[in-house]
Amino acid sequence: MIDKADAERIAQAVHDLRPEWPAQSVLTLIGNSDDLRTRAYRDLAVALTYVACDPASLTPGRVREAGPWWAHTNAQKATVSAISLSCPDHPSQKAAWCQECEDEAVPSDRARELAAAVKAAIPRRPTIHKHPEPPVTDVRAAREAIDAEEAHQ
Repeated sequence: MIDKADAERIAQAVHDLRPEWPAQSVLTLIGNSDDLRTRAYRDLAVALTYVACDPASLTPGRVREAGPWWAHTNAQKATVSAISLSCPDHPSQKAAWCQECEDEAVPSDRARELAAAVKAAIPRRPTIHKHPEPPVTDVRAAREAIDAEEAHQ
């Protein structure tokens, strides 16, 4: 069931798609139609968007007719995907379950060896400190030098 805030959002979106359809008119259409008001938010938004984008639609009221826009709404229907992608290297195998790719894969212990060899081959860069440590000074020696200078003056 659509509440007022949801209906206002849908009405504004439809108005943005079809500026010649005032948002208030779309809101009134939704509010005055039990069939539209009781629809799921997503279903009504999809159907009204479809109608708004169809150049054959002269008014938003067309959404109350049986049309292809309702075929695109299925918020309450369960969906099942039956897409099976083939492995790009072995088209006879499914991508996620390609036995040939599995057979060609590098064993994990060998992969660790290769990774260690690559890491060892990369030259180390010296660490550059953003804020280097100031040189350590002997405060006592500095004070004695200052005192000695003052004594000579």
